[in-house]
Amino acid sequence: MTLRSVRDLVRLAINFHEHGLIGYPHIYILEKDKKWIYLIAFQVSSERSTIIYFQTIMEREPEFRYIVYNPEKKEQFSYKNDLSLRDFEFFIISVYKIVSEKGLIGLKNDITSNDIHLQLLKIDDFRHLVRIATDFYSPLFIFTERDNYWYFMGFPLPPFTIYVKGEILGYILYSRGPKPSTPDGLARFIRYRDTMPNYSFSLGRKKWGRYAPLIYLSEKPSWLFIKNI
Repeated sequence: MTLRSVRDLVRLAINFHEHGLIGYPHIYILEKDKKWIYLIAFQVSSERSTIIYFQTIMEREPEFRYIVYNPEKKEQFSYKNDLSLRDFEFFIISVYKIVSEKGLIGLKNDITSNDIHLQLLKIDDFRHLVRIATDFYSPLFIFTERDNYWYFMGFPLPPFTIYVKGEILGYILYSRGPKPSTPDGLARFIRYRDTMPNYSFSLGRKKWGRYAPLIYLSEKPSWLFIKNI
């Protein structure tokens, strides 16, 4: 899936790290067609050896080896070649340049039904989707279609699975929601609380509270077949 910005990719890399999907936060960078692709790659199926990636495309060659990330308050990013002791108070994402994508065997731009079994489940009340996402600290992916904002979660970590005839079925939960805006721009996190109003958008997260990161996509994934969108 293609994300809107490097910041979305960093937010996602940290979430994957906290879930144990990647051991150390890192981003690969490769040059293709005179553009620079930032990506996270990982394997989703041991039986089929399927590797997928989340990516964002930039025009300029990166001139840094690390991204220092602080998700609190208004979310802060620093792009560095050398680290100081203070940097280790925050998240550090290593940036690795690779020669070409030929070395990353099995990379796919998108997933299909042959790669992983996905079931779609619509959540009519957006608040319920936010509650599930924050309870599981699962990223909420966002795309727009006909001026509507659609949110979905459950990939690559579904909130729950069922086992049917030897196959594990994961669920993608989705809902239509409001524009994720704050007085200072588009939100980067969403917070849930049990009291009204049940959710609020924010530019960063606090140490305490139920938050889910927001990840903006450049377009709707081709495999996400939502009716009446």
